[in-house]
Amino acid sequence: MKILFHHDLCERFTWRMVMPLAILPYVLLLGCAKQQSDHMIYDAPKSQMAIDKKSALLVLYRNNLYGARFRQNFYLDGKLIGQIQHMSYFITHVKPGEHYLMQQLDERFDADTLKMNFEAGKAYFIKQYFYYGHGTRYGFTPVTFQDAMKDLESCEYRIYDSKNPGWDMPSDIYEKEKARYEKEVKELPSRYNDILKYRGYDRLQ
Repeated sequence: MKILFHHDLCERFTWRMVMPLAILPYVLLLGCAKQQSDHMIYDAPKSQMAIDKKSALLVLYRNNLYGARFRQNFYLDGKLIGQIQHMSYFITHVKPGEHYLMQQLDERFDADTLKMNFEAGKAYFIKQYFYYGHGTRYGFTPVTFQDAMKDLESCEYRIYDSKNPGWDMPSDIYEKEKARYEKEVKELPSRYNDILKYRGYDRLQ
């Protein structure tokens, strides 16, 4: 299920139905789910963002309190690159080229997917949402550098613990999500205008 909103910058918000809140309490619902453990290092010193001319800089964050207890897993081409809970962010470097960025709560729920063309020497800012409406939904959207900097002031910087890595997305789910995304982009390209036009920033100022 998707609900699309248009913000001032015509941002696309892709929401996934996670659960109907009226059916089961959160604890009971997630108690039997196969979930990733926490693989992030907390209380890390604030990162000094720097653009590398040989790679792209990807910043992922959530700065709202909705869904505070939910830990969202982020994958790049099916590989786990980090996790986000409320009021936190992480940074990763990406090889230039097209990549699939996916987020998923756990294996029972559909992933949400973006395909982005990353350019070396540029920074990309993606904001993740957890939103209570008719059930709980999640999504993400590209944001401007200026908006990201304001949002990150209230967020805790975390680092993916490479010494305690999580598992990657199962290949069948990854391929299914790729196919679903490509089908939707072909049938309804206007839904993805914001991400298709997003070019990142070559200056962090």
